[in-house]
Amino acid sequence: MGPVHPCPQRTPSPRTSGGGGKDPRLKHPVTSCRPRETRTRPRGLWPHQREAVDTVLHALEPPARTLVPERGLRTQVVMATGSGKTRVAVRSAEELHAGRVLVLVPSTDLLAQTETAWREGGRRGPMF
Repeated sequence: MGPVHPCPQRTPSPRTSGGGGKDPRLKHPVTSCRPRETRTRPRGLWPHQREAVDTVLHALEPPARTLVPERGLRTQVVMATGSGKTRVAVRSAEELHAGRVLVLVPSTDLLAQTETAWREGGRRGPMF
């Protein structure tokens, strides 16, 4: 079996030497794309995600010597697409020991993706 191509959606295209043939110094074809870097960390967070979790924890900390508002403490996480909002929400809920969490999403596709991420983060129970 040959080498696994790092970008399975592309077909390997060998680099050629100036004469049009394969470069004899290359043991494996060199492809036109770089290997994908792992973008997720199993349990860790990227620095910007850790900062967001800390901000959420601070925002949901009841003010000293006051009662929690009747409607509870609330916050919103606003981050760019693909920056890890779901990971921030899962970790925030975990660190807050939150029982019930409301997450709003605009589509059923995103709902399925969000449910998967929350389940991978250890959350159990019904999700609607």
